Amino acid sequence: MISQDLLDELWDFSDPKGSEQRLRAADTNRFALRTDRNELATQIARALGMQSRFVEALNLLERIDDGEPVVLARILLERGRVLNASGHRAEAVGLFEDAAHLAAEIGQNFIAVDAMRMVGQADPSLAEEWAESGLAVIARSQDPRLERWARDFHTDLGDAMYDGGAGQGASGQSQQSMDSGQ
Repeated sequence: MISQDLLDELWDFSDPKGSEQRLRAADTNRFALRTDRNELATQIARALGMQSRFVEALNLLERIDDGEPVVLARILLERGRVLNASGHRAEAVGLFEDAAHLAAEIGQNFIAVDAMRMVGQADPSLAEEWAESGLAVIARSQDPRLERWARDFHTDLGDAMYDGGAGQGASGQSQQSMDSGQ
């Protein structure tokens, strides 16, 4: 399994093409474990999707043949991202949910929280439920990297409350949560 820290070093989300190149270059080690190479392939697919190269991204994900649960969770997550970005949000939701459940089951909280956030992005009617689940994982975790999603989940909760008719109070609550670093 590739460490999330290494993946973070290879990624620049403002430059998906450059990220794709770095990810492909990292995959040149012929002695790397197959699972590591497959995990890198999921990230290459993500970079392709961010470049609107949706068919290419989905084809790459389809070719990954690996029974390792962490790779399967990433395949589900990245396939969901590609479908979501290409306008197939309804199809993406189930993939995100499956990725969140699988990742949580195998103790991959980083992937689980990422997938939980994506559920709410793909279907705002589910944002409140999944934001609460994500915040619960973050609260139980000892991984400070997960905190990067806390603000987004609080924003999702505020938006859900606002959209649900709570009005200005929810918007103010969301802003107050963000200002306090929650």
